[in-house]
Amino acid sequence: MNIIEFANVLANAGCHPHKSHNGYQARCPAHEDNKPSLSVSSTREGNALVCCRAGCSLPDILSALGLTLDDLAAQTQPWEAGTEPSSYAKSSSLADVTPEKVSWLWHAHIPLGKLTVLDGDPGLGKSTITVDIAARLSTAQEMPDGSRGDLDAPSSTILITAEDGLGDTVQPRALAAGADLNYIHAITGVVTSEGSTDWQMPDHLNELEALVNEKTAKLIIIDPLMAMLSANVNTYRDQDVRRVLRGLAELADRSGAAVVVVRHLTKSSGANGLYRGSGSIGIIGAARSGLLVAHNPDDEDTCIMASTKSNLAEMPPAIAYRLVPHNDTSKVEWLGTTDHKVADILQVTDPEERSALEDAEEWLSGILAFEPVPATTIFKAAAAVGYSEKTIRRAKSKLGVVAKQEGRQWIWSLPTTTESDKSDGQGISDGQTA
Repeated sequence: MNIIEFANVLANAGCHPHKSHNGYQARCPAHEDNKPSLSVSSTREGNALVCCRAGCSLPDILSALGLTLDDLAAQTQPWEAGTEPSSYAKSSSLADVTPEKVSWLWHAHIPLGKLTVLDGDPGLGKSTITVDIAARLSTAQEMPDGSRGDLDAPSSTILITAEDGLGDTVQPRALAAGADLNYIHAITGVVTSEGSTDWQMPDHLNELEALVNEKTAKLIIIDPLMAMLSANVNTYRDQDVRRVLRGLAELADRSGAAVVVVRHLTKSSGANGLYRGSGSIGIIGAARSGLLVAHNPDDEDTCIMASTKSNLAEMPPAIAYRLVPHNDTSKVEWLGTTDHKVADILQVTDPEERSALEDAEEWLSGILAFEPVPATTIFKAAAAVGYSEKTIRRAKSKLGVVAKQEGRQWIWSLPTTTESDKSDGQGISDGQTA
């Protein structure tokens, strides 16, 4: 009996064999084996060579499988290392997975070891909120709703910001929030053999992880996300975004730190908070928790923070807050929970809000920023974020997007300067098929 045949017998007996560097590892059928202790390799003749590291005898192992020594010694087609595929899918039986409890920095809002997205329009205090949370973490204070998460001692935060000065904005906000500044560390750049450069993703995730481990940080704030992505990342393309955020999520998982990324809202008028953040839908898709801030529809002097997504806990109630002046800066004053939902606070009309068409133009420009894209792909992506085909066609016309037929499909691209002049903003006709 060769190694593959023996592995099949183990699988049928519920011993969960899996590949190892020289054969298979499995649970031994001859004793109560909670961890794989059975090793199966191959003899020169091609037969299975079986050994239990717990000390079970070969006859006992075979008997438990309903086999004999003659079965094991039976001559079959020899197995050689080169006869199996060079790659294979790894798997784990859910019966072998150790249950893990979700740990929280802020229960139902910010999970440890996971990605959280905070969305909102400019001027509503997103950055001030993140500094407030970092301040609470630095002094082991309770969170804004009175809960305490799973961290009992003061913990560090790694802050990466592109919009606020450290000396004139971030530090005063942290002091106003009561922070212990020794626990808040801002990345100001990356030093390489060629000199200093700005921190960006995915290029400098290794440097970020090293700093997180050095400071034993439990919170990473990236504010705003779009400013920290390298130039070759198309923020409107799912594949690009998911590739970058997968690396960030893996960093969070390894370190156990919560990651909060900040985004601005688009100016579309939809009330579904999942589709209102800028960039690809893959950003909120990669997050395990989503938070959104907006004006309070019942009180123009206050704002609401509500949950748009909660994969790991029940949806928490919304919380009201306002920004109050404090020593030439501002801080967050939390006002308690409310019954508001995301749909309620997103239906507040803003007289300066851009039209859906203007927003669609911005979205379409982002999609086409790097390379031409098939029209069918654009329509599908647009539908996923709430734009109709009619709106996208109008945006195409306004932008002067060029459409060229290749085979059976139309390919859209942004116009060159010459093409833009020719189109005079009316777009280049391509028929109704594109």
